[in-house]
Amino acid sequence: MSELQDSPAFEGLTLDRYAAACVQLQWNRSQARDLQIRVFHHDKAMLHNITLGTKEGAVVVKPNLVKAIGEWSAVWMISVEPGDKPIEFIFTNMARTATDTERFSAVVEFSVPWWNSDIWQGPTQSPPSSGDPPSGQAAARPSGQTQNQRVAAETRSAMETLNAGLIGGSTVTRRSEAAPCADAFVDIACGPMTSISLELLPGGMYGAGWTSSGRGGAFGQFAGMLSGMGQVGQQDFHDQMEKAVDAQDSIDGAKITINFPLIDYGFTGTFDNARIKVSARGGETLRAIGPGDIQAGPGQRYPLSGRVSIEKYTPWEMSGTYSAGLVNVEHLSLVGDDPSLPIDKTVSGRFHIVAPWKNDERSIVENAEDPRESVEDDVEQMMSGLDSATQQQIRDAMSGNAPSSGVSSGSTLGSACSCECSGRESVDELCEFFCEEAYAVCESP
Repeated sequence: MSELQDSPAFEGLTLDRYAAACVQLQWNRSQARDLQIRVFHHDKAMLHNITLGTKEGAVVVKPNLVKAIGEWSAVWMISVEPGDKPIEFIFTNMARTATDTERFSAVVEFSVPWWNSDIWQGPTQSPPSSGDPPSGQAAARPSGQTQNQRVAAETRSAMETLNAGLIGGSTVTRRSEAAPCADAFVDIACGPMTSISLELLPGGMYGAGWTSSGRGGAFGQFAGMLSGMGQVGQQDFHDQMEKAVDAQDSIDGAKITINFPLIDYGFTGTFDNARIKVSARGGETLRAIGPGDIQAGPGQRYPLSGRVSIEKYTPWEMSGTYSAGLVNVEHLSLVGDDPSLPIDKTVSGRFHIVAPWKNDERSIVENAEDPRESVEDDVEQMMSGLDSATQQQIRDAMSGNAPSSGVSSGSTLGSACSCECSGRESVDELCEFFCEEAYAVCESP
């Protein structure tokens, strides 16, 4: 059993032909979190054959195949519920053509995104929220709970909580195409640069868009997310998310951006001239500049003064620290030549960003299975209750084809499909399918 903390955990993996292997991960989580799972092996063909699942069958998904700095990896981004019990991941080895399956051994890496700031709370604690955060003890999944019910329950429990453990909340981007400029990173951030974005995201974004939280390929993930949100209720989801956004705007340090000269994988070191901007309550922005004026005589010119240290940088993770004295330029009253700026606040913290490859134009990403076949498999698995015409319409929409002749174009999930009892009689069959469990509790018309 591997134990996952703030740094990645590794586990050996051996998969026989037509077989599965179980890997246990001990990971205490007070909030819903995102997780990057990577299997690296020298033979790309072997990576095509792996499917990842969880013991309860809540997540079953093929990987993305990612090539970065010359090596291929099978990569999954998944969402994990709060809890302190070990998580069991099941890796299966089966080629599309079964006889092509071969035994192989590889290494699995588990890595989690996180960041912290002394403005709010410490490294593994929950940031402030607009409601009570999850208890830290994951409730047992009720017997017979459907996939839609599971996603809905997770969304309800997380949507009000601000979360620093989501993949979309900590990112790094290389801006190599920017033209060189004079005096770069003296008093302005310009030219080729590296940009880090750190943000407390509403927990309701957990499992939505960045990661896998359900079964199947791209369409299966999307369908599961929509049907879970449908059970929460459109208006309720919107209201709760608004509360989370208000909470984000009411604290200092909910958003931090860090810019510094361009670096590449393998770099370690420190910059004392980083541009650091920190959001402040009430919509204001604090900046790491000065405090001394570097322009003699009339006029002012204040240098960038943020500090960022990079401890590790690969396509799979970036870790480091940041600190700065912050100035609120909106409330300045400067008198005389060469005035020094008053420091309004200080900030410091650490970050561990996963998947830098996602925003690197040099990365090559492939699906481990044909998208068309994936859609068809998802439709057959998840929508067997729909008539064949609606199933074909969904296949066509996902593959970019126009609806086939004679098929109604009305089966589209939109604002009219809110899963509310009052609109039940006017929805089409596709909406009725997604809202089936929500409608089951409505009173008969």
